[in-house]
Amino acid sequence: MFSKRTDLGREASQPSQTQPLSTPASASSPLARSVILPDLVIQGAVVARGEIELHGLVEGDVVARSIVVGPSATVLGDILGDRVSISGAVRGRVSGHQVHLGPDARYQGDIRRGLIAIDDGAQFEGSVQALSEEDKR
Repeated sequence: MFSKRTDLGREASQPSQTQPLSTPASASSPLARSVILPDLVIQGAVVARGEIELHGLVEGDVVARSIVVGPSATVLGDILGDRVSISGAVRGRVSGHQVHLGPDARYQGDIRRGLIAIDDGAQFEGSVQALSEEDKR
């Protein structure tokens, strides 16, 4: 159930009924990192092709190859990414090949994952399911 974090480089299935852009999995091209600062509030979906680091409030779904929810961040919506690391507050579904809940994470919702790590101190209310073979492709 607990494992070391490694890059599986696969896409997960869509967590919600909205149709955001897909996240390309090309390992050869460098992908940018986008940062949402603590004073920023976003109402609506956030889509990034590379990594997104959240420190503000997002009221909507988040889709990116790699997603970091910082300790000051709040996400009220679904999260879809290859790698998802949560240290802030999230209420919604998470789907990822690697999901990590840090010691300050406050998470409420269901997780669909390949690998999961939950640190001591993380608050988690919900369920955990393995990704299906189809989702792993």
